[in-house]
Amino acid sequence: MGPERGSAVCQRAVAHIAQVIKVATRITLVHMRILARLRFMRARNMFATMSQEALRSPAIGLSRLMGALAVLFTVVRKL
Repeated sequence: MGPERGSAVCQRAVAHIAQVIKVATRITLVHMRILARLRFMRARNMFATMSQEALRSPAIGLSRLMGALAVLFTVVRKL
């Protein structure tokens, strides 16, 4: 897989995950307590930052993106 293909795959993955996070945010923010909401928003913002990095440099950014996604899911699971 060349760099162009990797970048396209990364862009699609980020777009799909961002859509899921957007829907999850709408659903969960209504039911969260304030502290849980702050934790979730911090994890979501970290994921957004890492997704921008992944789009710029798919080779390096994708592993960081997966790490940020793992943190986000851990936060959501603990809610």
